[in-house]
Amino acid sequence: MKRKRKVQIYLASTSPRRQYLLHNFGIRFHVLDPNYDEPIIRGTDPRSYAIASAKAKALSVTGKVKKGLIIGVDTVVAVKRRILGKPGTRTEAEKMLKLLSGRTHSVVSGIALVRMPEKQVLISSETTLIAFHRLSDREIEHYLAAPEPYDKAGAYGIQGNAYRFVREVNGSYLNVVGLPICRLLSLLQQAKASPLLQTD
Repeated sequence: MKRKRKVQIYLASTSPRRQYLLHNFGIRFHVLDPNYDEPIIRGTDPRSYAIASAKAKALSVTGKVKKGLIIGVDTVVAVKRRILGKPGTRTEAEKMLKLLSGRTHSVVSGIALVRMPEKQVLISSETTLIAFHRLSDREIEHYLAAPEPYDKAGAYGIQGNAYRFVREVNGSYLNVVGLPICRLLSLLQQAKASPLLQTD
């Protein structure tokens, strides 16, 4: 009997955290560097923005994939409808942390799965609520002295030193790290992929 070939999976992200999580769950994949235009934030709710960005990432690499499934993911931090991206400066990072101090915010991930060559798109999202303690100026200054805040949405990484800021997590912790793995596995099931049995 001829063996059925498994579907190749591609990750449209260079994020070390997302790559680590996929490896940790035994999913074999190839990394592709997305080249895309970020959606306009103004007037866009966090979920719609995250999904649009994830879809743009995945579609931006379709020219490099003849056949298989492309994963695009984008994670944003939001206070109500205000979306916080990655801070460009120390001043921006400080403002973000002061905004998050002592309140609850949302971490929203959009996922887009593109099947090639059909370019069929499946989308989903995950939202986690995070409550911060009230942060002192000294805590914020100490955190900003390290490189950790500057490549992360909302200016913090829960898997790093910012875990001390967190009072409560309501929802998926892995979503806050940057990849809601259970939601992704559900999408892969819908696409009839076998992510745990991939061939290189």
